[in-house]
Amino acid sequence: MLYHVSNIHGLNTLEPKVSTHGKAYVYALEDSVTGLLFGVRQDDLI
Repeated sequence: MLYHVSNIHGLNTLEPKVSTHGKAYVYALEDSVTGLLFGVRQDDLI
């Protein structure tokens, strides 16, 4: 199973977006905990 992390609730379709490297991708992870690390809001505690 793959997981996608987003701050948008109820997504039905994942569309590739251009990242900093200039190519459009949809990123997914096999580990949901790792996904949460990328999906949380970054602050001074990180």
